[in-house]
Amino acid sequence: MNRVTALFVLLVLLALVACAAPTAAPQATVAPQATAVPKATTPPQATTAPLATAAPPTAAQPGRGGTIVHGTYADAKVLNPHLTTDVPSSEIFTRVHEPLLDTDPTTGAPIPWLADKWDISADGLTYTFYLHKDVKWHDGKPFTANDVKYTVEAILDPKTDSPRKSLFDQVKGAKDRQDKTKNVTDTAGVQVVDDLTIKFVLTEPYCPFLVSTMPALRVLPKHLYDGTDVNTNEYNKKPIGTGAWKFKEWLKDDHITLVANKDWWKQSGGPMLDTYIYKTVKDATVIMAQLKSGEMDMGGILPQDIPEVEKSSSLQLYKIPGLSYEYMGFNVTRVTDKKVRQAITYALDRAAIAQKAMGGLSPVRDSHLPPTSWAFKAGDFPAYKFDVAKAKSLLDEAGWKVGADGARADVSGKPVTLHLWYNSGDTQREGTALIAQQQLKDVGLKVEIHSQEWNAYLDRLNNSRDYDMFLNAWILSPEFGPHTKNIFYTKGRFNRWVWSNEQVDKALDAALIVPGCKEADRAKYYQEFERIRAEELPNVALYDVVSLTVVNKKFQGVDPKPVGGLTWNFYQWSIKK
Repeated sequence: MNRVTALFVLLVLLALVACAAPTAAPQATVAPQATAVPKATTPPQATTAPLATAAPPTAAQPGRGGTIVHGTYADAKVLNPHLTTDVPSSEIFTRVHEPLLDTDPTTGAPIPWLADKWDISADGLTYTFYLHKDVKWHDGKPFTANDVKYTVEAILDPKTDSPRKSLFDQVKGAKDRQDKTKNVTDTAGVQVVDDLTIKFVLTEPYCPFLVSTMPALRVLPKHLYDGTDVNTNEYNKKPIGTGAWKFKEWLKDDHITLVANKDWWKQSGGPMLDTYIYKTVKDATVIMAQLKSGEMDMGGILPQDIPEVEKSSSLQLYKIPGLSYEYMGFNVTRVTDKKVRQAITYALDRAAIAQKAMGGLSPVRDSHLPPTSWAFKAGDFPAYKFDVAKAKSLLDEAGWKVGADGARADVSGKPVTLHLWYNSGDTQREGTALIAQQQLKDVGLKVEIHSQEWNAYLDRLNNSRDYDMFLNAWILSPEFGPHTKNIFYTKGRFNRWVWSNEQVDKALDAALIVPGCKEADRAKYYQEFERIRAEELPNVALYDVVSLTVVNKKFQGVDPKPVGGLTWNFYQWSIKK
């Protein structure tokens, strides 16, 4: 997948894809047969949420039917929404599994989804959600509050390898549930009132509960998971959800096929299109070629392909700015001296990198916090302008001296070779790696570049942490607090830098539980975090990301939004007749 396109959580006709598969290809994972049967950080003032404003039923609408083929060069990892957060996986599970609440695609405020409405107690500690009746799982079983409670219990289970545990830290009993030494099987703060009502009781106010925790709580079917190992359950590869799309098959590194859920509760007759195919190819060059030929209908492109798309009579380009950014990360247990990390940052001509990667569409980024966010304060943290002399000076101060061959050795006198990783198939990151290699050579640092297939690369980033430096991106949202904590907290699931700072931990904790949840009161904690991050530099922000997605003009209903991105209303897309 073009990584730029992948940052906004957005597959030839099925028969053609199947025919194209080699005869020795692995067997597809096939779905079982069905049984017969956000400014969103401040909680709403009203205790009862308004009803959803989604599109009305469309049973008699013209233009139903057809297939859309979505191109990617990174396959999904696992289709259980609580075991992964990579974009390719989310392209699938967000269409199959649904949350209690969603976010308004324009403002980011919480809106009803599986829950029609909710109440908040006067002290801000108790949330009661009233679920939509007559929702069915794809196998025909009824959806109830018991599924919601089971999902939370499964996430918190100490045996479950879920990166979303911290979203429930403020729920009463959640920390005891996560503690494997206590053997707690029931979370006191998750209470089923009846089949269509569920209550969450918190130990303290939690500012992002409605706009972060609830949209992330994509519900699993209790009847298919209860009593199994969530990490290895067979439905992680052939999911059963309540959403607009039903899983059909997955042929690894080739395609995933979803079909319309004609009995979807939210839109009569289900989504307008019949079939969604997520097709994996070698790289962005193949995606562009297949967009032109009509073998693909949607996919991410490189900036250099923009002129060709703009002169095409059949393709429409969508340039969508976001809050996300590309970065270079360090393993601080290997690149231990912050002066070295600072020197590397000064040595990088990030403007040249941004120009190469994004063709002038994206500015250089200095902060983790989005520059357009309520928490950002310009000039409040160190910024690193391209300065070769400064880089050399800092390396000298760190004791990394230049030898007779022009290359540096560390303080022990050992010649330095830094290893920089990126995911194969991403030509933009490949270009960044090559530029960085040359620019660091200019200050005496030898860099070796390595690439790796996407899922193996994710395992390296999230588990083995076997690298000196690496290239990746963060996908942020208007409520960036929980994600930021997961990234930079000492025990954060995605603390890929292996970085620990007590002041940062305290600031990121405090920002989430500020009484009243006023943005100005929360901002001071995030500004403290940003000052420390920019000084210590566990990662170097490179440039803002602009999503470049092409969609065939035969599709109508495409309506990009600042928060929802391109595919927020994907179930309403149709083919022009």
